[in-house]
Parts: sequence; C-alpha cells; structure tokens
Amino acid sequence: MKTHYLILFVFFSFGAFAQDTLYKRNSTDIIVAKVIEISTIEIKYKRFDLLDGPMFVIDKNQIEKIKFMVGSVEYFNVNVPKPIINNNQFVNSNSEAIEPYGNRGIYLYKEKKTGVKDVFDLIEYKNIKWKSREISTLIYESKKQKRNQYLIGFSSIGVGIFTLVGISAASSNSYNYQNSVSNSLGVFALGTLGVIATQVISYNCKLSHLKFANKAVDIYNKNILNQ
Repeated sequence: MKTHYLILFVFFSFGAFAQDTLYKRNSTDIIVAKVIEISTIEIKYKRFDLLDGPMFVIDKNQIEKIKFMVGSVEYFNVNVPKPIINNNQFVNSNSEAIEPYGNRGIYLYKEKKTGVKDVFDLIEYKNIKWKSREISTLIYESKKQKRNQYLIGFSSIGVGIFTLVGISAASSNSYNYQNSVSNSLGVFALGTLGVIATQVISYNCKLSHLKFANKAVDIYNKNILNQ
C-alpha cells in the first residue's frame, strides 16, 4: 500500500512540475502552459489544462520570464522597435539624424537649420566609411539638376533680351504702323512663351534636385540608425 502511495505521489509531483510557467511583466499574473514557439515579437503556447485546444499568442513584451518544465528560466527584455524614417519625419532619438525642413532645400541637423551643400558635405564624409554607391549617385544627380536649374533659369534673361531686339527689328522693318504693331506683338508673344518655358523647366530641375537630395538624406538616416 505504501508503494502505491509513493507511485501516486511521484506521478502527481511530476505532473505538477512538467509544465512551463509564463510570468507577466509588472504583474503577479502567471500563465501555466506548454510553450510551442518563441519568436522575436511573440510567444505561442497552449494552456496546460487545454493541451488539445487552440494555440494562444501573446506579445513577447508582456512576458518578463518563462520558467520551463526542465527547471531553466529565460528572461526577456522589452523590445523597442526602431523608429521609421521618411522624408517628412525626424527621429529625435538619434542626434546624427537629418530632418528635411519642408521641401525648400533646408534641413535640421542637431536642431540647427542647414542647407543642401552642408548636408551633402556631412553625408559624403560619412560615406567615406559606408562606400554607398547609391548615395554617391543621388548626390551627383542632385548637384547636376541644381546646375541645370540655374543655367536654364538664367537663360530666360537671354530670351528676354532677344525678344526686345526682335521687337525693335520688327518695328523698324515694317511698312506701316499696323504692320509694325502686328509684328511686334508676334515677337513679344514668342518671347513670352520662351521665358515661361525656361522658367518651367528650371522649376522642374529644382524639384528633381530636391528629390534626389531627400533620397540621399533618407538613406543616410537609415545607415545612421543601423550603426
């Protein structure tokens, strides 16, 4: 009879400890379960009193530790996800990050406003270590579009001068006043269209310049976070 009691005692003792225990963070609550899987963000388990039942999933950050049935204990730290950076978001958690300040070629670096040139100097200095061809290409394209912006923009001055010269020539070579006015208006219209066209192209170059610059800043910020 004593032998039977001993066997029953061993059996129930093993049943009592052959389980995993999940301890919740900042709480006295525990979960008696059989842990199935532990990933980087969650823990999958089955309730110990319902092993044939459904699978339960809990956020890993909610669990402070797990005491496994074999006696070992595993502790978990709170997993804080890295902040996401885009062209309109500044990550205050990293003092080396660059924040696009609107879409005017102005940026914030260490809470100070700075221009594209200084930002590129900083990125190119960091890129000596990173050796990112994508960053180098984006900066090159941005600088090229800026050159085109000024070249085409200032060319409108030449278009304006040629328009005035053309109006003067049309007036002097006309046979009568009506013909003079008609020719002058025609030259003026063509000159105006030329000036507008150069300004539109120049503005599009500016947008491309800023687009490439913002992409370079975006990659820079991602590299800074991953250091």
